[in-house]
Amino acid sequence: MTTQLMEASSQHGVEKMTCIGSASSYPANAPAPLREQDLFKGLPDPARAIHGIVKRLPFIQARAYRRQYGFHCVFLIPTNCFGPGDNFEPKSSYVTASLIRKFVQAADTGATEIVISGTGCATREFIHVEDCAEGIVLALEHYSGGDAVNLGSGIGLPIHELARKIAHVTGYTGRIQWDPSYPEGTTRRVLDVACAPRSDRRTGGNSGVVPCDARPENRATPSNGPGATRISNSEEYP
Repeated sequence: MTTQLMEASSQHGVEKMTCIGSASSYPANAPAPLREQDLFKGLPDPARAIHGIVKRLPFIQARAYRRQYGFHCVFLIPTNCFGPGDNFEPKSSYVTASLIRKFVQAADTGATEIVISGTGCATREFIHVEDCAEGIVLALEHYSGGDAVNLGSGIGLPIHELARKIAHVTGYTGRIQWDPSYPEGTTRRVLDVACAPRSDRRTGGNSGVVPCDARPENRATPSNGPGATRISNSEEYP
């Protein structure tokens, strides 16, 4: 679908398009925090390899269309999203929605124990869907570069901490049992968001997208304003 949308957009006068990638596309052995320039330096984690490789392909197409047609397609890599409209289906929900469903059901039924896949030690980063949407709009308005840009908080949260927070909010007071036989994938997946679209909610203004060559280690003064907020997960720990 993305291939067709990009082709149609380039042929019908669309000024700019945003394309959404996946943090699962990063190589399994890439150092954290994950930086955009490391996207093609290896294969994704085997458990997510097909998904991760497929989500890289639009970026290649976007770069080719930029060179051949001058078409501007902004490629963004958000971390895990959560929020209104999330998928709570048992077989397809990601970790935040999956845990919410499990703990709510356990609290409602008075269960004394809940089993969660994995060890709980894997660390993931999350972004609220509204913050992710704001980052996408900011990138569309202020960024026209050809480099991929991460969208996230840059803050990792161990799954066991996420589970405890959700248990507290839902009123579940029973035991949490972890099932280590479940593969957790990459141990730590946290994005480097130095280039992310930035906004200042206190003033209603924004500072646009920070060029990747303006990362803090490459300049004298740090960037101003918080990065766009982020969150989402899957019991498959995407």
